[in-house]
Amino acid sequence: MNTQEQPIPLDQPMPHRKVIREWLIPLSNRVTVRALALLLLDFAIWGAFLAGTVYFEAVWAKLLCGVAMGFTIGRLFIIGHDACHQSLTPHRGLNKWVGRIAFLPSLTTFSLWDIGHNVVHHGYTNLKGFDFVWAPLTQEEFAKLSWMGRLLDRAYRSGCAPGLYYMIEI
Repeated sequence: MNTQEQPIPLDQPMPHRKVIREWLIPLSNRVTVRALALLLLDFAIWGAFLAGTVYFEAVWAKLLCGVAMGFTIGRLFIIGHDACHQSLTPHRGLNKWVGRIAFLPSLTTFSLWDIGHNVVHHGYTNLKGFDFVWAPLTQEEFAKLSWMGRLLDRAYRSGCAPGLYYMIEI
């Protein structure tokens, strides 16, 4: 097995960022056909679930289609996110159009997301007073929270509730 495929031992320092970036090169190919195929597939799936919420009469079937449609909107949002980072296709203009189309079901404006996410969030990641997305609490700030605030903060940081965080905080 290649040494790059082994985890970094805990007693070893992190490799330089340039070394880590070299490891990621094979994973970061920008392929136009794959990007467009994913966009079309996810839009077709989203449309099928949308049609199901209208077509089915049973409430349980409508709810099931609605939940599945929500997950599909999340997948489309990821496509839009990658397009906004210019990491989906090798064509800047096509990334912008794919991102705009992919963001439609989530009602997200591409140009505002581009500024808020790429300029503010990635420019000042997790810095209090700059990054409106999320800045971690200090130990003292966390201790001052109510029990419900602590529970909510733990949920936000768990990775299981980004939608909850987005709906409440943003």
